[in-house]
Amino acid sequence: MVGYGTQKKVNLSGAVEAVSGKVLANRATNSIGTMLQGIVPNLNISIGDGQANSIPKFNVRGETSINGGTPLIVVDGIPTDASIFSRMNSSDIENISVLKDASSAAIYGAKAAYGVILVTTKRGTKSEKIRVDFNNSISLRKLGRMPKIVKDPYIQASYKKEMGKPWYDLYSDEDLKYIEEMKNDPSKPNVIPSFSNPEYYTYLGNTDWFSEIYDETGITHSHNLSLSGATDRTSYYVGMQYMQERGLLKINKDIMDRYNLRTKVDFKLTDWLTFGNNTSALYYTYKRPSTFSSWLFQRINNTNTLMTVKNPDGSWTKEGAELIGSLSEGQATTTELNLQSQFTLDMSLIKNVLSIKADATARLGNKETDQWDTDMNIPYKQGPNLAEESLGWVDIAKLEKEREQYISLNAYLDFNKSFGKHSLSALIGFNQEYDSHKYMRGEREELISSTLPSVELATGAARVREENYEWATRSGFFRLNYMFNNRYILETNGRYDGSSRFPKNDRFGFFPSVSAAWIITQEKFMKTTQSWLSHAKLRVSYGALGNQDVGYYEYISSMDSKEQQLLLNGVKPMGVDPSGLVSSVLTWEKVYTQNLGLDLNFLANRLTFSGDIYRRDTKDMLTKGKTLPNVLGTSEPKINAANMKTEGWEVSLGWRDIFTLKGKPFNYSARFILSDSRSFITKFDNPTGNLNDYYAGQEIGNIWGLVTEGFFIDQADIDSHADQWDVTAYPGDRPIQPGDLKYKDLNGDKKINSGSWTIDDPGDYKVIGNTANRYNYGADFSADWNGFDLRILLQGVGKKDWYPESNYFFGIYRAPWANVLENNLDHWTPENTNAYFPRLKSYIAEGGKDIAINQTRYLQNASYLRIKNITIGYTLPKELTTKARLERVRFYLTGDNIFEFTKLSKNYDPEILGTSHPMQRIFSFGLNLSF
Repeated sequence: MVGYGTQKKVNLSGAVEAVSGKVLANRATNSIGTMLQGIVPNLNISIGDGQANSIPKFNVRGETSINGGTPLIVVDGIPTDASIFSRMNSSDIENISVLKDASSAAIYGAKAAYGVILVTTKRGTKSEKIRVDFNNSISLRKLGRMPKIVKDPYIQASYKKEMGKPWYDLYSDEDLKYIEEMKNDPSKPNVIPSFSNPEYYTYLGNTDWFSEIYDETGITHSHNLSLSGATDRTSYYVGMQYMQERGLLKINKDIMDRYNLRTKVDFKLTDWLTFGNNTSALYYTYKRPSTFSSWLFQRINNTNTLMTVKNPDGSWTKEGAELIGSLSEGQATTTELNLQSQFTLDMSLIKNVLSIKADATARLGNKETDQWDTDMNIPYKQGPNLAEESLGWVDIAKLEKEREQYISLNAYLDFNKSFGKHSLSALIGFNQEYDSHKYMRGEREELISSTLPSVELATGAARVREENYEWATRSGFFRLNYMFNNRYILETNGRYDGSSRFPKNDRFGFFPSVSAAWIITQEKFMKTTQSWLSHAKLRVSYGALGNQDVGYYEYISSMDSKEQQLLLNGVKPMGVDPSGLVSSVLTWEKVYTQNLGLDLNFLANRLTFSGDIYRRDTKDMLTKGKTLPNVLGTSEPKINAANMKTEGWEVSLGWRDIFTLKGKPFNYSARFILSDSRSFITKFDNPTGNLNDYYAGQEIGNIWGLVTEGFFIDQADIDSHADQWDVTAYPGDRPIQPGDLKYKDLNGDKKINSGSWTIDDPGDYKVIGNTANRYNYGADFSADWNGFDLRILLQGVGKKDWYPESNYFFGIYRAPWANVLENNLDHWTPENTNAYFPRLKSYIAEGGKDIAINQTRYLQNASYLRIKNITIGYTLPKELTTKARLERVRFYLTGDNIFEFTKLSKNYDPEILGTSHPMQRIFSFGLNLSF
């Protein structure tokens, strides 16, 4: 598939990668994005988190713009957002093409500056009877990599006691002694009256809060049914899916129900006129506790393991009320319905030569979230004789509604003609799109009753928020392709785009591209190589595209209205903030791409190679012109003032063969992909080289930090070293001692600091790493024999640096009430001077001091290799299935995210690297039936 048509791969001159829908079949995951990981070189897919409603992020060929930018996703000719694409029924997909360079993507213009993902869904094929396919699977999910927290109450209490110094004593000597007694006598209670104040409890438990809240496994089941067929005049396809994912929460379980429907029909009314319709519907509901978000997972990790869920009298502890009680006292339910219908027309003016094609599409999206919380009155106790308290959080009801309307129209003339050694194709057309988005949220505090929570049945403060926007584009496009003697290919594409996101005088832009290819193996002098070299093609392309992925109204002065924090006659009035500065000239970001590619097939096409090198220049990026003094009183106006370049390469190597094993054909294949890219700022108005801004020459993703030399050995070592006052947490309260971190004095001024924090004077900071994903790779192995089939998919990142910012890594070093992690146990003591962490000292992992500063010692190697999928299947022999009037019966076992190899801290998943809901390992059993 290419833009507005199809071409044989051998005739392509641009950088296009095609994927069959078969590679997505029978995967345990519910997301198309996850299924595509490791399949297409330089199609980079980032998984947000492990929640059922998570949407992957797509990227083609690395960094795009400082304003962001994503590939255009087109399903059956209809631009589609990532959420709808990710939630498609994978069984409906026939193939996917990724257009990577400007030559192949230029025909889509403004929205295709950073590549295009083209999706084609299945259609009916001619057969004597209706084909029916049924696919069914059930999956078990379990949590993946989780923070490793020490469960020993003595270690937790003793470390917290040490970390409280010199300000407070969190646990007394009597507490520690009692814990020792508990070890010898497990029958002793772990909640006792405090030794210092018996009115309050002292908690000395060993609660695994993750186990209290998460189940061991969750269940997902999916059911797909499709009917298809075709006659001489009609083709039809109907696909249906129901999927339910039951989450891992023990209380108020999170559940997603998803329904997909697609109907696709074509009617050949006459020999020269074909009419078609492609209608799809996506509906889902996602029910979860209102507190179920990244906040919950972070809060679980932070909660003291010495605390217990409940007190001896059965009442909640405060922590139990906050974490577990609140899960059942609030709920959020999101429902979304997307309806889309496309009508197509194909009118053949000259058979197989000239035709007119047109399509019109309408899409309506409705999304609603109904949420309520009644955590305010959850009671808890902090002492045996103390009165009950309540959390006091705000009781609230909230209702959010979103509505989207999208309309598009395409009409184009398509010409194809071959004469002698010449082949010519041409296409010219018109496109128009309109999108309207409306959002409104209403919320009100102080619910009358939690049995019927709604905005209307509340009595407290009310708030309303509204957000509306719309955009439109109007474009003309063309493509001209010429091939001589199946050997030389020349193609040019162009698009004249207009976008409502820019002022009237700067609204339109023309973006052309050109590409050429030479099929070397068609030359006479290559005839002698045909025994081993089946195909060789050299490709080159250059093109320009516009990027309209900026704000909807950047060129218009706007004023925000909001409630003011002052009283006039006893009422807080509404006020309007003054507008900021707006440039009088705003226009397209322009993206120029150069590409050089080589395709090689060897040994009767059994061995294949494809490789590309490219450079992408993003110019006139929208940003502030330069940093202006604070006396300006507002933010700097945005102008087209910055440039960036991205350079990269990608290769794929495949092998496919067949041989006979015990009289049966044995098919096997292997495919390896590898890609890389680096991005640099080439222009940015930052005359001082302020490191808080972009600057010319900056590599995107650079991590600035200190060089760690190790730990101070003794007082003499401290006295002879550079002054570290500026980078030490609370140096006045806790002077530097042996076991504290020692940083390298790079500029030799006897002080460790950040200097002027400019490129010319960064003090003792330097670039110590880069957060970009480098050397993205994948490997796909498959084989089948005598009804058995096997597939193994590997995916990974070869190089990535990351500095941990959360207490998932630093644990007790963040604050005395944080938890001791297993990795924290390897800390400096006079007997363990080669430890990983410094001496026990709290508050050094926050506030931008000590280990909260990026530094070489704790910089993480976040590269990884993940066993993404293993599938084993067996198809029953044909002689058995025909007796049951079945075409095909296949059973399979499959697993996703099975294991990973990484040097990253065990507390993190290499694909998430944060405090979000964890990734899951998924294992499925399924059945495929055709009849």
